[in-house]
Amino acid sequence: MHKAVPVVAFMALASVVHAQTPAPPLDGAALEAWLKAGHYKQWRSESRPHDSQGPHFGRVRAYLNPVAFESMQSGAKDHPKGTVTVKELYGQGDTVQGWSVAIKTAADSSDGTNWYWYEIFQSKVVKDGQGVLLCRACHLTGRDYVLTSWPLR
Repeated sequence: MHKAVPVVAFMALASVVHAQTPAPPLDGAALEAWLKAGHYKQWRSESRPHDSQGPHFGRVRAYLNPVAFESMQSGAKDHPKGTVTVKELYGQGDTVQGWSVAIKTAADSSDGTNWYWYEIFQSKVVKDGQGVLLCRACHLTGRDYVLTSWPLR
């Protein structure tokens, strides 16, 4: 009986931590402020930056919100609405110089049109919008448009 109490307390604390993380906004300027505030840093992530396997400016490090993490962990073919991935962009250095963000905005991906895509690097917005064709084309090969390697490394 005593062993169950710490587990329940831990789960309650974890729920409070996730509940306190505000959802990322679907607006470039507001999302940039949300990213700079580091709200995503409470999420599970890759252990360190590594070379990008795609066109994301050198070294990257991915973070998954709890919805994305649970979906990846379960092996789900399709991710639920509310799945969010944030990729820190480092270029060739050790300092974050930007972010790439993907947010699933509906239960069905609809060929990637129900994903909001945002990318900013060195203060220049590269992509910002719902169903961005370039993002969809690259992410098409991922599990429901998520290319992050699983398990997280």
